[in-house]
Amino acid sequence: MAIYDLSLKHDFKRAMTYLKLLIKNKKAVELREVKPNLSNKFRGYLHVCFVAVAVELGESLQWVKQVDFKQNINSDVFVYDRVNPKTKLTRKALRSTEDMARDELASCLERYKNYYAIERGFRLPDPDEKKYILEIMKAEQENKHFLY
Repeated sequence: MAIYDLSLKHDFKRAMTYLKLLIKNKKAVELREVKPNLSNKFRGYLHVCFVAVAVELGESLQWVKQVDFKQNINSDVFVYDRVNPKTKLTRKALRSTEDMARDELASCLERYKNYYAIERGFRLPDPDEKKYILEIMKAEQENKHFLY
């Protein structure tokens, strides 16, 4: 799969040439916007925060991510109404973190950290707290049986 930066004249021409060829040959295509990926470092930090909450509550990582983080604490950002294209019925759906800008996700994480500190008396680590993060990673290994 090729990635084209449509703001560049050369890439724009190449993309249009390729698209015209696909149309001419009646090919099935998938078009999507390429968004900058969140750094592995940020994803790792987000994961550590989820693990800390999961271990503290005795819940699975899946529950912490989908229910606690997205639905309970950040529902205004993650929950939306999705219309089924076939049935036209509307249901609640969850937005993926893959579709988010780093600053938007960082804001959600900050809200999550504040909630746990204020409402639950449980402080999540800051990204530079290596010792605390190491303790959480050790707890993850020791509690795999209910985390995953």
